Amino acid sequence: MNTQSQSATLLAHLKTAPITHKEAVQKYFIMGFLARISELRQMGYDIKDYYQTSPTGARYKVYHLQKKETSHA
Repeated sequence: MNTQSQSATLLAHLKTAPITHKEAVQKYFIMGFLARISELRQMGYDIKDYYQTSPTGARYKVYHLQKKETSHA
């Protein structure tokens, strides 16, 4: 899978649900996850991240696509 298709796959996932680095590698075999996140951000997608802690105490980041708010004027 080339980097463009990896970015497209990642974006399609982010449009439906948050994702972690581990999920991206296991589910989509995206090895350059942070590079793909960076590319999507440079393309103008508002991707936010936050830390979560697993039951074992490990901290990891969760990435999600910030939805654009629509104005109801």
